[in-house]
Amino acid sequence: MNKKYKATRLGIDWFTITYKSLIIWSIIICIILAVSGYFVYTAFFAKENLSKMAQKEISKAEGLINRIRKWQPQRKELVEEPLNLLAHAREAHRQQQFEESIALARESQSLSSQTLKELEAEESSERQAYFTALEGDVKRRPRGEVEWLPSKIRMTLKPGDMVKTGVSSSAQIMFFDGTTYVIEANSLIVIQESFEDPFSNERRVSVKLDSGKVDLSTPRKNVPTSASAITSSTTRAVLSETSRAAMSFEPQLKETVLEVYNGSAEVSTGKNKLTVGSLEKVTIDAKHRLASRGKLLPSPQLIVPVYDRQFIDKDPEKLNIIFTWEEVFEAAEYTLQISRSSLFANPYLIRAHMKRNSIGLDGFAEGTYYWRVAAVRPNGEQSSFSNYYKFRLRSLIRRIQSGDITPPKLIVDEPIAFGNIFLISGKTEAGVLLTVSNQRIDVEDDGSFKDFITLYKEGRNELIIIAQDPSGNIEVVKKVVYVEVY
Repeated sequence: MNKKYKATRLGIDWFTITYKSLIIWSIIICIILAVSGYFVYTAFFAKENLSKMAQKEISKAEGLINRIRKWQPQRKELVEEPLNLLAHAREAHRQQQFEESIALARESQSLSSQTLKELEAEESSERQAYFTALEGDVKRRPRGEVEWLPSKIRMTLKPGDMVKTGVSSSAQIMFFDGTTYVIEANSLIVIQESFEDPFSNERRVSVKLDSGKVDLSTPRKNVPTSASAITSSTTRAVLSETSRAAMSFEPQLKETVLEVYNGSAEVSTGKNKLTVGSLEKVTIDAKHRLASRGKLLPSPQLIVPVYDRQFIDKDPEKLNIIFTWEEVFEAAEYTLQISRSSLFANPYLIRAHMKRNSIGLDGFAEGTYYWRVAAVRPNGEQSSFSNYYKFRLRSLIRRIQSGDITPPKLIVDEPIAFGNIFLISGKTEAGVLLTVSNQRIDVEDDGSFKDFITLYKEGRNELIIIAQDPSGNIEVVKKVVYVEVY
């Protein structure tokens, strides 16, 4: 078999690359790789930086919202609006839409900052309330806090603060306008408003009763639109000027009882409104309906001992003191209370079922006492207690005056103003005669004193506080106060 062979030719071709060309191409490739790497790096880390920036703006928004929450604003929208924007910012961040997340978080911050400015402006118009009398176990919880703290005389209270009283305990709170709230035993209240509009001078004070009972008295209004109120979960009562009323609230039944002793009250219960006059009582049920309405028995008018009467005897405990009050029509009997405190949370003596309007009692040691009386119908229905009178017993002790030339110590706290009423308090020595601008002030056995002075002169007033001991030595302190002019 013949085989044919085809001649093949192997050819080799090449070209020459110079070192210079190799270096140039290497540089070009490096540049391309560097630029590509830069863009990849920038894109990745820019995205990472945007994520961190968005998270930072979200954290700022959260911080501002938490500051708003500490104010415990009454209007929920003040928190809800920036909170909604914050929720959208978080969702945008979750979907890696970082620029949108940043914009939403900053919008939430802007809204929160504006809200905080408004709240701070409102606080600048807020006025303080003070504890002016305490008896027993009284605790307070400042706004935004969780711990209950002990209460003290002259301690300030602001909107959002809570106050609770224990068994046989009571507290008196006076607001800057002179409105007084007495929180009775086993009660819980929240300070709602204590505000004066800087332009109209309108004053608004309000307390919310969560449980228990509160007695309140209102002063004269500085302007017609000023208001003093008390509320429960079903009822709001706004009292007219120079009125006195009491509200009780049972949280389990959600039943509110309002008693107006003098003056009147405008009552709102859901969509319903009514006026409650003097010596009227209304009950509002859990459905905001008027459950009952009736007339109250008037409280007795006290006669003797007259207010601020002082008894001096060599043996005060054997001194027979006659207590007398005016008879009340429809009253079948009376209840007398005598206390060492003006709050009567834990009375020193109680005499009930008395058929007559007078009684003689002895056995009182030296000191200051307060007394009041309530009238009782034949069916057992009791009136409110009368406004209290106070009296003091002192032991007649002869002292050798020669040799005693030391004035009594006298420390007077800065007076606290409640409209044209001023709280005067401080410390001196037991047994001294203390006067404030010629008005006598009782001194307790430990030397402390506390009382209210009403001033009728507008503008600048000078209070002269004089303490005189049994030897005739005198100490004088002067305080300047101002009664606002409108």
